[in-house]
Amino acid sequence: MNRKININRLVETSLFIILGIILSMIKIFNLPYGGSITIASMLPLVFISFKYGTKWGIFTGVVYGLLSGMLGFSEGSFKGINLWMVFFIFFIDYILAHSVIGFSGLFRNCKKIKLSTRLLLGIIIGGFLKLFFHILSGTIFYGSYAQWFFSQEDFLGGEYILQKFSGFTLYLIYSLFYNMSYMMPEIILTCIIGYALSKVSYINKKLKLD
Repeated sequence: MNRKININRLVETSLFIILGIILSMIKIFNLPYGGSITIASMLPLVFISFKYGTKWGIFTGVVYGLLSGMLGFSEGSFKGINLWMVFFIFFIDYILAHSVIGFSGLFRNCKKIKLSTRLLLGIIIGGFLKLFFHILSGTIFYGSYAQWFFSQEDFLGGEYILQKFSGFTLYLIYSLFYNMSYMMPEIILTCIIGYALSKVSYINKKLKLD
């Protein structure tokens, strides 16, 4: 019986990982140096974490991150980057950034809170943890783009930022602006779609979220 349950979990998890990969390819907006707004590609990982808990959710995120990183290689996302940098970018932007989505299952057993609210809290936690690692990676590895980024004519306040900040602080501000520009809409869109799906009783019954 336990073996059957484990097989069912593995099959279901695999399908949700594939669904997440597919959704990540449907890009509403794509930034020139990495990052995009997708149709809630985090949501399948959130559902798995919500159903099976944070440990399994973290494991699922690691597998998803590995597959997503391999796709990044095939699409030339790491072209022209030093090998040692590729390793750390891969680890932070793909493995860590996706594994922490597993923490979206933290509120799964808080039955006093209604399902839709628990799910929204989970999405926000997972999304902001993911954002944190993208900001970290951007600050360390892509901070050199800050001067160019803030010197663009259409960036209001860019000149002021360049005058007031430099070095690591400037790199951090750049990374915040850049990564929040796509991650915030992504988190909001995931919350909207997740909330809508949580109201569908058929989906709740099939996924056994509640």
